[in-house]
Amino acid sequence: MVSVTLRLAWDRAGSGEPLLLVHGIGTTHADFAALRPGLDTAYDILAPDLPGHADSPPLSARPTIGAIADALEADLDTLGLGRVHVLGSSIGARIALELAIRGRARSVVAIAPSGLGLPPQRAYQGTVMSTARVLMRTIRPMIDVAARFRRVGRCC
Repeated sequence: MVSVTLRLAWDRAGSGEPLLLVHGIGTTHADFAALRPGLDTAYDILAPDLPGHADSPPLSARPTIGAIADALEADLDTLGLGRVHVLGSSIGARIALELAIRGRARSVVAIAPSGLGLPPQRAYQGTVMSTARVLMRTIRPMIDVAARFRRVGRCC
């Protein structure tokens, strides 16, 4: 078996044509959990955590749409995948559109894509992504503890 080194943390399951699921800022690949049972039976699901989210390390450069798309493309190349179907939400949808522009998408579903990459939008997205990364790292240890208590972590 050949070992591959990926830049990002990935959840991969299913079989069929490759479908890349790209989440939004401050979330993880788990955003698509409700869709997964149906998708896993029809597609080879590729669900990464974007740089700086969950178990994926942050980028060494500014987290622009282009830099994130570069990281995804590098991992797709490592996995031996060319063009994939892409489903993205929020910033993930904007990344999906970028992958389409680069010729890496067979098809794209872009749910609420963020911005068109104008300088003020790039500054806003970078600030939000950096803030979300710091916030999630800060509160992550408290989430498991809070989830144990009915009134704090769960409604029922």
